[in-house]
Amino acid sequence: MSRRRIAALMGVLAAVGGIAGTLPAAATAEPVTVLTESFDGAAIPDGWRAVEGTWSIADGRLLGVSANSSQQSRITFGPHLRDFRFEATVRFETVADAARWTALALDIQADGSAPWQHAAMRSNTAAANGTEFAQRTAAGAWNVTNAAAAPSAAGTGRDVKVRIVVHGNRGEWWFNDVLVQSTKSLLRSQTGGLGFVVNGARVTFDDVKVTKLDRQSYVLPNDGSAYPRNIAHRGYSSLAPENTLAASAAGARAGADWVETDVLTNAEGVPYISHDGTVDRTTDGTGAVAALTSSYLDTLDAGSWFAPAYRGQRMETLRNLMNEVKVSPADFLLEIKTPQTREQVARIVQEVVDAGMVERTIIQSFGDDVIRYAREANPDIELAILRGALDADPVAVARSLDVVAYNPSWDAIRGKPEIVAALNAASIAVMPYTVDDPAQWARMRDEGVDGIITNKPGELTGWEWGLRTAGNGGGTARAGILAPVDGAQLKRGDSFAISLDTGSAAVVEAKLDGVAIADGAVVRADELALGSHTVTLTTTSASGASRTASASFVVVPSVAGLSHLVAVNRGVPNELRPAFLAEVVTRRWGRLTRLLAAHESELGESAAERIGAETAALLAAEGPGPEEPGTGTPGPQGPKGDTGEKGDKGDTGSDGPAGPAGTNGTNGVDGRDGAAGPAGPVGPVGAKGEKGDRGANGRDALVTCKITGSSSSQRVSCSVTYGARASSAKASARLLRSGRTYAKGRLGGLRATRKIARGRYTLRVASSGKVLSEKVTLR
Repeated sequence: MSRRRIAALMGVLAAVGGIAGTLPAAATAEPVTVLTESFDGAAIPDGWRAVEGTWSIADGRLLGVSANSSQQSRITFGPHLRDFRFEATVRFETVADAARWTALALDIQADGSAPWQHAAMRSNTAAANGTEFAQRTAAGAWNVTNAAAAPSAAGTGRDVKVRIVVHGNRGEWWFNDVLVQSTKSLLRSQTGGLGFVVNGARVTFDDVKVTKLDRQSYVLPNDGSAYPRNIAHRGYSSLAPENTLAASAAGARAGADWVETDVLTNAEGVPYISHDGTVDRTTDGTGAVAALTSSYLDTLDAGSWFAPAYRGQRMETLRNLMNEVKVSPADFLLEIKTPQTREQVARIVQEVVDAGMVERTIIQSFGDDVIRYAREANPDIELAILRGALDADPVAVARSLDVVAYNPSWDAIRGKPEIVAALNAASIAVMPYTVDDPAQWARMRDEGVDGIITNKPGELTGWEWGLRTAGNGGGTARAGILAPVDGAQLKRGDSFAISLDTGSAAVVEAKLDGVAIADGAVVRADELALGSHTVTLTTTSASGASRTASASFVVVPSVAGLSHLVAVNRGVPNELRPAFLAEVVTRRWGRLTRLLAAHESELGESAAERIGAETAALLAAEGPGPEEPGTGTPGPQGPKGDTGEKGDKGDTGSDGPAGPAGTNGTNGVDGRDGAAGPAGPVGPVGAKGEKGDRGANGRDALVTCKITGSSSSQRVSCSVTYGARASSAKASARLLRSGRTYAKGRLGGLRATRKIARGRYTLRVASSGKVLSEKVTLR
């Protein structure tokens, strides 16, 4: 077994360069010095290669000269190392300006070609960007991933002791023995060595020392100083379509230590990236992966299901996805789905070997056999076991499978810190899945987990950054509500995301109208009642100090908002939308009120409630709005009956005696006659106008109902009389409220279908082949 493998299994973490260690002293290997140089000779040392600018030895120091700010003078040397400490004494002799810089190249090809990764410092190191971790891209651009000020300015003519500690994609920047910043966004290659870079300055270097370090253990100290490692579940799967190149790249750039993904083999034995055994859920194809060929799988769109912006993302092979991760700062956590045969697992492992990703990959699986097959295929590859429930003896199982990590579901291990401690004591890391809640992240850290598998790696990075900047979680908890803004007004169709400023709070409790809500949750005005709503926030720091805040906003009625509700609410039948919208845009609130009542039973409960409330509010604010005249033929004006509540279409009243001619009679609008015009000369009797939607004989209906029976067997007895004509007690009827049926049966004795309380109801009666609707109050 390799020395690297032994170190990993024993939990090696040397206390080097400010990174705390967990390896027992007896098992710690001494760091190996691989290069020292004091430039005592007259010539540039053997193996050092000047590839740009002017380089020479002067007064026992290496001198690098860059003629101007456009020239990156470079010299390369040393081996490729994954884990190392790079030290040098650096002095700016002259600079073109205070923004000019020099850098220790951490991963650069021997010919100095881009891309490369370096740790830079300006002569004015006290500036906000005085020290940087940066990448020179293949396109000749700069990507500065991290920047920070040093305690003082380097200036010119003064020695600065620079120390950079690198573990894979992680780095620490030390300035005169002071840690000024850290990163986990280093881009690494398989072959890049070390070097120096100078820009717009004359810089000398001395006392160069490079030390090879043991690989960091996956087991972190449980002393409050460490933060769980960040594992992007299927990539940044809350931001981009899972298991695609886009999701993997986003997860790595968001600060994930590992990009996690799933692999299984197709009909031809080619490893493809997919969580599911079929392609149906996440592509535009169909069928089981194991039964499909590459010629079909390679044509599938794996992005459109998530969002139109990701149209064209493909279902990737393992090789293609590894190539993406390979050029990112993240390592690779590869789950082999079960079942897979020994030969299929061997093919997957060989892909990892061929890609040069063995040192950057952990293979995990729920299947014990898969783990054993992977160990057979390559004794150096690191392994982890997944569990939905804990084994009776997790330590024994982990040891028997020779894994570096035991990764259960968080539900299985939550509240069992003693299990985490036992596994850690055996040098086995614990990285539970899949947790997106910051409150749970805090608990996971407290219980000693070593990594968090999450769909939200960017948010986890931000959470960790917040703790770091607040002093490791011991700072003051803040309670600020950034959104909604207090006093904001929303109309239907508007939405916002809850945004909270909680500082270093250990516990965060946010509520909307008394119901718990998460930071970042989207609030839609469509889903709220009209009126005022309040967001409250309570935060508690690690010391127990608490703070509170609140912000209120109002959902207001509007024509635009009501139009939106009518247009998008699924509770409105499509055939009714045009009629409703016509009333809204012309602001005819009286007509819309009657139209809603007439179709109350056809609306969904939510639609009836919200559209009705919005209409009532606008009716109260603006009045009923314009009414349109009818189109009947002029005739003699008859006696005007008393206006009653809305009635369904009834029999037309008889003509009255001849009188002064009026304007057109109303072709009733939902139960209402139009107003008569001014008197005119007597004319001949005209033809009868069309029937209006009025009650029988144009009179109010007399409706009475009373509740009978006990509370456990309620009944309702009703009678309806139109003038002298009464509906039969045997007529079919229903008693409704808000679209729900509360009683049904014969008019003289309706059987309750739900608890009936006092209040206003609608009584629908089938009479003479028509359905009549009347309002009734049960007291």
